[in-house]
Amino acid sequence: NKYFPDDYIKSLKGYVNHVRFLKTDNITIPYEITTFNRIGRFKLDRKDKYHISDVNIDSRRKKFQFSFDVDYSKLPLPDSYFSNPNNYICSGDYKVEKIEPIKNESNSFTHRITINTARSPYGTVKVNLINSLPSWIHETDTEVETNTISEDKTFGFKILTKGISDAYAFINKNKYVTTFEFRISN
Repeated sequence: NKYFPDDYIKSLKGYVNHVRFLKTDNITIPYEITTFNRIGRFKLDRKDKYHISDVNIDSRRKKFQFSFDVDYSKLPLPDSYFSNPNNYICSGDYKVEKIEPIKNESNSFTHRITINTARSPYGTVKVNLINSLPSWIHETDTEVETNTISEDKTFGFKILTKGISDAYAFINKNKYVTTFEFRISN
């Protein structure tokens, strides 16, 4: 990342796409609950920034929703990775509704993640950023070896990148890139 930032890599002649692999141990991503995009009512806990209390589902919309801001600036992954709801797994009955980049210069956070549920909102909620290979790796792979050179397919590319990914998974203690955890009480 230090020597080859994304802007430099993207400027190279013939650039199409790239992937980065990382050790997930000791990654700490700052995050905090916000009052943006909320549906239903809750109070922020002044002593514990990961706890919300007095939670009530919106009776008209029949769901509960809240957002939290995160700072992904230290992770060497593209914005498209952070902005894809498919790269998140939530515990309980929560789901990621949307991810928005934060463009505010006075704010140190880079993204706002909104989650919601139509079921009971109470308990501990975990939102995990998964560690997965981008879909373009599977799309550029071919299992058919020919004498013809293809500009958009590479023989065994998926197997090669999966081998690298598996090696990183072996040394990583954490299954996910990061986990955001919240306590929600009534």
